[in-house]
Amino acid sequence: MKTKIITILCILQSIIAMSQSVSIKGVIQKSKSIDTLTFKGFAASENQDKKILINQKTGEFSFKTQVQTAGYYRLGLGEQNFVMLLLYPGDNVQITADADNMYGTAKITGSAQTTLFYEANNVFVDFKKQRDSLQQTFNNQQQLQTLKEENFAVNFIKKNPKSLASLMMIDKVNKDTHGDVLTMLDSCLYLEFPNNKMVQDFHGEINRQKFLSEGSLAPDIELKDKTGKTVTLSSLRGKVVLIDFWATWCGPCKAEIPNLQRIYEAYKDKGFEIYSISLDRDKDKWLNGQSELKWTSVLDEKGVVSNQYGIASIPSMFLLDKTGKIVAKNLRGAQLYLKVSDMFQ
Repeated sequence: MKTKIITILCILQSIIAMSQSVSIKGVIQKSKSIDTLTFKGFAASENQDKKILINQKTGEFSFKTQVQTAGYYRLGLGEQNFVMLLLYPGDNVQITADADNMYGTAKITGSAQTTLFYEANNVFVDFKKQRDSLQQTFNNQQQLQTLKEENFAVNFIKKNPKSLASLMMIDKVNKDTHGDVLTMLDSCLYLEFPNNKMVQDFHGEINRQKFLSEGSLAPDIELKDKTGKTVTLSSLRGKVVLIDFWATWCGPCKAEIPNLQRIYEAYKDKGFEIYSISLDRDKDKWLNGQSELKWTSVLDEKGVVSNQYGIASIPSMFLLDKTGKIVAKNLRGAQLYLKVSDMFQ
């Protein structure tokens, strides 16, 4: 009788062990010299990495693991290159994926809950595409509207250079592309109203901008980064530097970050640096909103530097050569990438 009980217990333990086992196998295509996958659970008790060998000739891999309860797992080649698995005890999973983009190319069978996860995820991927498309449409319409406003302002100033009414238009005019129009307005108004305080302020602003023209030495900057360390602009002398005025609440600024990331990754090892100056007034929002910035990031909390540089709108950028002289202003997108590329030829 005792022997029968022991036998039954052994059978039950075997059944339980089998029910907790998950089998995973598959092929990593285009794996080249890659020889190891990492398997990791999201639960605190399951977060120890498990290394899985890949056959370098065929890209095949196979392993079994114990899953105590249903949960999320990650199988991948790196922190940014993996597939998500929602595993249940007893799953028999098969995976094929490309080594350069596991998440985007993965085909997974044998796990009903993982399939369900990806079905829901794909819907939200489509939602994101729709949202991004709407945002791009809005950005395009906003840029078109800004251009219309600027054209009206420029034409108004040209027709009324001696009228104080033209002063209300100056914030709509890009000082880099229409600096001659603003200079003409300054000359006319300063002759007509030399004692007017608003005209005097405008005159001072025009004179200050002359010191920020292309070919001039960029004024030094001294601000603190997220660690509280003071970083001066002059400390970057010897590098090609992009001064980037931005803020966490600025949509166009954040839209430009992916382009800045591409330029930074391409040229950081050749002597390129970005000096991002946030105009946020809330320090905590700035600290929490700069995770994508891998370069020098400082805060102009009191607006001293933005005032010194005459920043009227953001994003606003100054590209400096290795001597600290301004070589271009307010280039964005492909134009900025090409200009930086030319400077390293």
